[in-house]
Amino acid sequence: MIRNNYIDAYLSLLVMSKPDIYKILLNTLENPTKLSILMLLTHHRKMTVTQMSKFVRVGKANLYHFVGQMVKDGLLTKPETLVKKNYVEKYYQLDRRFFEALDPSEQRKRLKAARPEELKTILQSTLASIGLDFRLMAEEIARADDTTLKQIAKSVAEERITLSYSILSDKAYEHVLAELKRINKTITELERHEKPSLQGNRMILIGLPRFTTEEG
Repeated sequence: MIRNNYIDAYLSLLVMSKPDIYKILLNTLENPTKLSILMLLTHHRKMTVTQMSKFVRVGKANLYHFVGQMVKDGLLTKPETLVKKNYVEKYYQLDRRFFEALDPSEQRKRLKAARPEELKTILQSTLASIGLDFRLMAEEIARADDTTLKQIAKSVAEERITLSYSILSDKAYEHVLAELKRINKTITELERHEKPSLQGNRMILIGLPRFTTEEG
């Protein structure tokens, strides 16, 4: 009995000490630098801090600090050390295990429960980082060779590339929003049955209602 109680207490301690991956994720979403690092590593499988600094507008010392935090939190793997021409380079990449452990439903639940100030920061950070994501995609297209250009033309012809920007009335917005929610539900179901693809096809869905201020 004493042994069983000891084991139960030990297991309880393990559960209590296990990091809250959703809290870590929300803290990351609130930080535009960390979120930009995630965006970068979905385009480049592995990068050094020096390579990241060309895209992320913070001092290199701060960038090292944020990368170190992300390794500690399990978002990034421990660096892969390579020696090139007497220089030691440390390459970081996304830790797939962290993202595979996430439940999309729980993720949305935590997001909905966030305080207004937290949501404000998350929205600012996310929109800024998506801007970097679009810039990276634009640069990839700018470097396209003849083979890639043919793939782009084929994707456009088959409507596999879709871009839409609209300013809608409240009624039209609610109608389209219902469709977006349906698509999000489909994505959630797919994510439950598939391992997360950290370098795959991109589906970015953004719906922003018109916010009114106290001044109208």
